[in-house]
Amino acid sequence: MWDAITLPDLFALGGRYLERFPSDAWPSATASALRQISLHNDGARLLWLGAIPYRSSGCSHPHWLALPPYEEYEHRFFPAENAERWAELKIYLAFQMDQAGGEPGALSGVAETLAAKAFRSAQVADFHDWRSLLTGYASLTSSDLKRAWQK
Repeated sequence: MWDAITLPDLFALGGRYLERFPSDAWPSATASALRQISLHNDGARLLWLGAIPYRSSGCSHPHWLALPPYEEYEHRFFPAENAERWAELKIYLAFQMDQAGGEPGALSGVAETLAAKAFRSAQVADFHDWRSLLTGYASLTSSDLKRAWQK
């Protein structure tokens, strides 16, 4: 699945699913869990995990925005536009922290180590090479997080 969709796009699709389908024609454990979670969480905390859309929106604080597909950015000539789209490391770190059962505040002590690992794994060829960057982000595991904690 991770080769077909990014983590932020998966979050965006989950929200759109709930908006589009107020009830489930075919009940599933996944849809039930998504609906249960959304009852107690309006998603406002996700705003802090988004990029700072200064170039696209003129804003200087983080926003969780549903952005166009990465393929659209292949044809853009301004690296700043691509950088806003690629600024998704925080959501990958938060996801791994959740998988490891840790507290979000603990990320501040290990984020730099994990970012370095992700960027070493990425091996980006140029500013159009978003696939390599996402491979680097997806290379982060809860085991990496636990090792970083232990250092």
